[in-house]
Amino acid sequence: MRPWPWSWSAALFPASRAEAARCLSCVCSKCVTHCTFLQNYVRQYPYTEKEMVRLLQERGKEDPLIPYSCHYCGLCQAVCPKDLHAGEVCLDYRERLVDAGKGPLPPHIGIQNYVKWGTSPTFTLTRPDPATGKARWVFFPGCSLPGYSPHLVKAAYGYLREKLPEVGIILNCCGAPSHLTGETAVFEGILNRVAGELERLGRPELIAACTHCLHTLKDFRPDIRVRSIYEVMAEKGLPEASRGAEPGIFNLHDACGARRAPQIHDAVRRLLLDMGHGVEEMPHHRERTICCGAGGMVEAVHAPLAQKMREFRLSEASRDLITYCATCRARFRAAGRPSAHLLELALNSDWNRALQAPPSGSLKRWWNRGRLKQYFQKLV
Repeated sequence: MRPWPWSWSAALFPASRAEAARCLSCVCSKCVTHCTFLQNYVRQYPYTEKEMVRLLQERGKEDPLIPYSCHYCGLCQAVCPKDLHAGEVCLDYRERLVDAGKGPLPPHIGIQNYVKWGTSPTFTLTRPDPATGKARWVFFPGCSLPGYSPHLVKAAYGYLREKLPEVGIILNCCGAPSHLTGETAVFEGILNRVAGELERLGRPELIAACTHCLHTLKDFRPDIRVRSIYEVMAEKGLPEASRGAEPGIFNLHDACGARRAPQIHDAVRRLLLDMGHGVEEMPHHRERTICCGAGGMVEAVHAPLAQKMREFRLSEASRDLITYCATCRARFRAAGRPSAHLLELALNSDWNRALQAPPSGSLKRWWNRGRLKQYFQKLV
């Protein structure tokens, strides 16, 4: 366990000390201007990340809601001329709260149970290609898409089997929720189990539907070969289901998980244009996209702040929304905005109805994941 740095003389911890030192001369305040989390807490000059570091030092122990209110979306870093990332400081603080037995917070129990159940044998599955018993590639849909849209997981897997030989399937979680609550040991355990399943399949390349899964695996398990399904689709061509529907013009919401992945930004736009749709960019897009409000597991502990972030995102949208994150789509639809997952347009000829479809509730999502496992167990 790392020593707990309660005093300012201890300079908090290495990450905070380094960030604060880099922020000493900063007065541009771009990070605060673009971030609802920082706006909520940073209220003194110089209105920069340095003020957040000071707040953590002074109040973080008594008020752990502060570090747990960061969406960890990376927007602050994307707009900062010095590449500073307030989220890294907050995440480091969360990890130390966990080490000290003060984190995660009681409202996080639902997230902890979500991870516990979602990585249990009841909902997880590893299977090579049913036809050959081998796997050169493996589809990893993550945990959100199977819960919200199991039909898209089935269709995406069918598409991949048509385009690539010997495609396996892994139903599991990448561990990101535990990473964001500061539970490092739990997170590493999940990552290691996923890596072990890939080893058992012969170390195939992983094709991720969730961009958060993709960047989590790339950042923490660089030994795993991973790419996005959107890159694969842009390369291999669209399925027949994407053709024939009336084209539309959409606001495209980039997922935070793709913030550092310009190749995914390019792929999703190419797919929409190839399907005949138009894309109207919002002011914050690509690497400067705004969190939907679900990032950082904030909604569990500070729902009003998560709602502000979602409203911030939606304030820039004037058209129906397309996103490539199942959770983002659910948040926008729950707010009453017509929205659909990109895979809906690509794999479902009746995608128009999906724009208005309500997101599945918690029990329905667990039911969907259980039934999806049964489907893949029986697939030939």
